[in-house]
Formats: sequence, C-alpha cells, structure tokens
Amino acid sequence: MAVIDDGDRLTCRVGGEIDLANSGEIFSAIAKAVTADHEEIVLDLGETTYVDSAGLALLVDINGRMQTRRTRLSVHAPDGSPAQRLLSLSGIDKVIDVQTAPEADCAS
Repeated sequence: MAVIDDGDRLTCRVGGEIDLANSGEIFSAIAKAVTADHEEIVLDLGETTYVDSAGLALLVDINGRMQTRRTRLSVHAPDGSPAQRLLSLSGIDKVIDVQTAPEADCAS
C-alpha cells in the first residue's frame, strides 16, 4: 500500500487483493497514517484486483471510524474496475462516497 500525505488529504493506494489474509494489515496501515490534520481520506482501489467480504467489512469499518472523526472518506474505484463492480453489486456505493472518474478527475 502506498500512502500520499497532502496535508489535509491522505490518499491510500491499495493494489492487488484485499481479503481476510491482509485486511487487518491494511486497516492498521491506514489507521497509523491518519492524523487529526486530515480532513479527507481517499482510498484508491484503482489497482485492486480482488475484494472479498473481509475487504468490504474493512471499508465499512473505516467509513464508520472516519464519520466518528468527522473526516470525509471517499473511495476511488474506476468505472468498470473489479472494485467498482463489487462496490456497486454489494450496495456499499450507496453508503460510501465512491468516485468512478479517472484518477485525475478525483483530485478535486
């Protein structure tokens, strides 16, 4: 996972798979990177190839924690990507802000 800290915005790029084997590690890395200075957290799943139920639970958990902190969470999952299809099928895109535009368009 790559972390890009732009001051008030933290972008976490997760590639490969998010599953039971690594969801705890990903959660810990994100939790460690987030500070009180961050107003927005972006989870970039553009290079994520697979997400299982543990990965979906991870997203819901992070979303709840960010709401408690009053920190905006958005997920970047390009249109047609494996992550975007799963977020849409599961309905998570109804409760978490999912951006499907190309990455450059999500930077606003």
